[in-house]
Amino acid sequence: MTDEPDKTSESDEPDTEPAQEPTSLQITRVLVAVDTSAECTRALEAAAQLASHLHVGIQGIFVEDPNLLKLEGLSSSRRISLPQGFGSSEIRRGSIQRELQAHATRVHQILQMLSQRMQVEYEFQVKRGKMREMLNEAAGTTDLAVVESQGRSVRSHMRLEASARGAADALQPSVLYLQKGVRPIQSVIAVFDGTEQSMKVLEAGAGLMSGPNAMMTVLLQTESRDEADEMQEKARQKLAPAGVDTHFRRVSPRETRWLGRMVDGMHGDIVITASGSRLLEHNTVQDVLEEVDCPVLVIR
Repeated sequence: MTDEPDKTSESDEPDTEPAQEPTSLQITRVLVAVDTSAECTRALEAAAQLASHLHVGIQGIFVEDPNLLKLEGLSSSRRISLPQGFGSSEIRRGSIQRELQAHATRVHQILQMLSQRMQVEYEFQVKRGKMREMLNEAAGTTDLAVVESQGRSVRSHMRLEASARGAADALQPSVLYLQKGVRPIQSVIAVFDGTEQSMKVLEAGAGLMSGPNAMMTVLLQTESRDEADEMQEKARQKLAPAGVDTHFRRVSPRETRWLGRMVDGMHGDIVITASGSRLLEHNTVQDVLEEVDCPVLVIR
């Protein structure tokens, strides 16, 4: 079962600052791949919110796990026990394909409703395979992927990676790891180390902020006060055109192990970091997700 993707119109605004082009964050589509897990609605809602904020389209994929279909061939009983998250603990033999089709239809309906509400274009397809394979396959046509960090499919794959950088590198686009959905983003925690990649972190934060009281806290990752001053000035210049209310805090790379406490104290709605940041030299993505209680966006 595959729905023909709707046409998504894309427009590129001319770059008025050639010097900023190497660090320009270009997001034209948000990818969300879901399966039968209970958290799929949350991932779809987050993708729609992000697409609306960024004025881009959504690429939705429902992934049919081939292992579920193999269960029927491995069992001789009339009823088959199913993995947690399928919606029921067991099912009648011969009904798994129908259940998968029903899940796909429900996901499509939710995505269609959210797209209409948020006024964004969307594409939807059903594919059979492993979640990680589907994400990698679709990564070539998207710039930002949304995954449910507590979901059965994605988190179990990401846990296998030896480092945060390895987990982020498993996907080509930037990755938003959900925790409990996406709240209206009024407090952004941006991890900044002065590199070109972390300049994209600032761009992403400015683009996602909403509301008149929105604020960005920039964590300057350095032990040197002089380097922190240089980073702060660089960040101010980058954020000045957006008129972002910004606060700065110098944090040594070793202190980032207490990131969870920092974010809680700042009431952060989202943490944004670069895949090559110093934060991820001392922590894995899994470490960060277990420390904070909000979404984490890893920018590539």
